[in-house]
Amino acid sequence: MEQVAKAVEFVSGFTLLAGIIVLLAALQTTHDERRYETALLNTLGAERGHVLAGLLAEFAILGLIAGIIAALTATAAELLLAEYVFHMDVVVNPWVWLITPLLSVVIVVASGLAGTRKALSTPPMLALRQS
Repeated sequence: MEQVAKAVEFVSGFTLLAGIIVLLAALQTTHDERRYETALLNTLGAERGHVLAGLLAEFAILGLIAGIIAALTATAAELLLAEYVFHMDVVVNPWVWLITPLLSVVIVVASGLAGTRKALSTPPMLALRQS
């Protein structure tokens, strides 16, 4: 029975990992748009700190929403597998609901800022020409 519980936890973890990969892919696809927005804001006189704060807030909110959805999906998959496939009782781990959103925020903010670092240092005129 313990092996079944481990299998259910593995599927739950796999669901979380798949969600993180999809989220990172989504961040990568919007990189050009973010570079254009950053250049436009710089052209209009926004300071680097304000642009960085806006990006940080955007990434944090995106990470939080993604983390909550990932925790919900993983918990639902765990409950459904335990109940209908393995016919066993399962106790939802409350740490999933704390760690997943926090970890998601950290991953999204770190990867988002790493991906936009070049956009922040590119001169606005060059970035606008490339767009």
